[in-house]
Amino acid sequence: MGKHGKCSHDAEACYPPGAVPGGGGMYPYMMESPQMRWAFIRKVYVIVTLQLLLTVAVAAAVNLVGAVSGFFRSRTPAALIAFVCIIIAPIIGTPAPRRAAPRRRP
Repeated sequence: MGKHGKCSHDAEACYPPGAVPGGGGMYPYMMESPQMRWAFIRKVYVIVTLQLLLTVAVAAAVNLVGAVSGFFRSRTPAALIAFVCIIIAPIIGTPAPRRAAPRRRP
């Protein structure tokens, strides 16, 4: 990592065009600015952090609230249906991959 100028916050911005063999910098095919790349990384970390916090909150509620943990420990049909719905809902809610549009033939 550099110590001066633009290298102090972004190590990838320090590479001169001939530093990496066969390319123009560390990532020669990367066209976006480092600010946009770091903004994307921050968004990803925010999403992962929120998912982790939500998971911890749900796990705490299930473990610490007696009525909720008692409901899931009971082997009633309602508890089993709720458990299956909790497992199946993310699978159903996940969007299917999009198909490519059919090509027109000339």
